[in-house]
Amino acid sequence: PPTAESLWVVRVIPWMMEEEPELWKKAHKYLMLSAYLHSKLVGKYIDSISGQTGRMPLQYKKQKWDSRLGMKSQIFQIPKRMLYPIVPARTVLGKITKEASRASGISEGIPVIAAGSDKACETLGVGCVDSFTASVSLGSQATVQINTKDYFEVLKFIPPFPSVIPQYFSPEITVYRGFWMISWFKELFKSVEDEADEKEVSTEEIYNRKLNTIPAGSDGLLLQPFWGNEVKRPESRGAIIGFKENHSGLHIYKAIIEGIGFALREGIDKIEQKTKTDIQRIGISGGGSSSDEICQIMADIFNKPVHKVQTAETSALGAAICGFVGLGVYPDFPSGVDGMVRYERTYEPDPKTKEKYERLYQGIYVRIYGKLQALYKELEKIESGEQ
Repeated sequence: PPTAESLWVVRVIPWMMEEEPELWKKAHKYLMLSAYLHSKLVGKYIDSISGQTGRMPLQYKKQKWDSRLGMKSQIFQIPKRMLYPIVPARTVLGKITKEASRASGISEGIPVIAAGSDKACETLGVGCVDSFTASVSLGSQATVQINTKDYFEVLKFIPPFPSVIPQYFSPEITVYRGFWMISWFKELFKSVEDEADEKEVSTEEIYNRKLNTIPAGSDGLLLQPFWGNEVKRPESRGAIIGFKENHSGLHIYKAIIEGIGFALREGIDKIEQKTKTDIQRIGISGGGSSSDEICQIMADIFNKPVHKVQTAETSALGAAICGFVGLGVYPDFPSGVDGMVRYERTYEPDPKTKEKYERLYQGIYVRIYGKLQALYKELEKIESGEQ
């Protein structure tokens, strides 16, 4: 089953202990790639708290390694000696060693400063320092995330990752296939490839230029973007409803964009319900944000202003802010954001279009999963051969 498959990776270490004991005896450390790279740069195993995401025995609420008898320690079964110190983002981890300088060309003695995971840095890089601003990432996984000092689980038993802002959390909703679906669509409908070759642009650019020729709501075509199984809804599948004879490949393309937008809107609503706070603005990033048309669609679906910052490399910008805060150039992260993040383009919701999207979202989209859930489960049984 999908849920079991998603959890299998955390059982790799116990399996290795049991099945490959001699190999396990040779293991010195169990660490994230960032901690390994730090060991090569500064000569010691150390990492940012914010870099420990997913498959580590972290006590997320207290932002430290789990105790010996804690649930995560029991699941992962990693001895404490195999872990390493974790520190807040902005901490100076050490300085470039002579060996690292010789191997990399980086000057010896330059300080190495803790940042965080790619998503945590991206969220900071779009200007999100509180629960009034949300970070929407339109990547192969589409996500919506905030920074907050309050610990809460948007989805029960799915803990928020540590923010790069010390003692803050980054609750997140993920659309697991996100803009990967654009690649799926391109493989399915290759009709514009010749036009793209002729104009020397990407196929996405051709479709994006034509998005405004299709009305909001894609002439009654709605898409639920669960191409990848949801952790809390493991039986979920993708669905497209409303086909008519006038629908073209371009309608499907726009329905994909809108479906991702509706799923992210659902995430925004859940975060607002948990925080009892209205998100006032959206900072947007990721590959999909390179299209003005897509950004406008998101603003209309979210019914909130969407801001794009001065660079597409928002993760790098967030990491740079961590560096300058660590060096004392800025006294704290909000000051760093004020000094280094610039909103260069704002997309305001269109009054008529946002009303249409609101009706489609509230009247149809949020009801699709409930209507199809039993059918998804039955499909799972048939495919697995279960009687």
